[in-house]
Amino acid sequence: MKNIVEVSNEKQEQTIKRLYENGFVPNTFMTFNPRQQNISEQYLAYHFKEALGKYYAKTLGKRYNKHPELQYKMIVFLEHGKNRDVDENMPHLHILIDLPKDKVQDFYEFMLDRLRIFYYYMSDERDKTLINITGQPLDMQRIWCYGDKELVKSEKDRRFRPSRIFTTKDFQKPIRHFNQYNKNECIREWFLSAP
Repeated sequence: MKNIVEVSNEKQEQTIKRLYENGFVPNTFMTFNPRQQNISEQYLAYHFKEALGKYYAKTLGKRYNKHPELQYKMIVFLEHGKNRDVDENMPHLHILIDLPKDKVQDFYEFMLDRLRIFYYYMSDERDKTLINITGQPLDMQRIWCYGDKELVKSEKDRRFRPSRIFTTKDFQKPIRHFNQYNKNECIREWFLSAP
């Protein structure tokens, strides 16, 4: 009988293999942490989507949505974090992304500046939150272990809500019928919609 560690490693290897076979080879791991308690996870994802749209409008032009093939491949983990001293959550984003090396700093700084509009306490800790991945499967496995750690926490203690995972396609989906009267409803519909 296989022990839990062997099964976990096999699952990670299968996941990594599937990602690579689908052509997704991320070279950067970054984190955006608003450092605020009990913020809306729905609006954090929405603000990231809006910032991403502004970045693409700047780099690809206003009609960037007509060129999804030029947009960067990414996986975004929205984690709920947990302040150990109080019973409150602190949502934050971990991003695995395939960026050209000369665009990494520009992308990170642009997204950080846009998100700071809504999350004033978000700090620039690029030495801790911006990691270059060498492209080696072992690097991917180490980063994937971090996501597994969050999943295990939520399975052991039901107070932890599991991470929500978004892909490039989620951020390419439009928010339908958006106006001042149904803004919250439309954002919620986009947030909960299937990938």
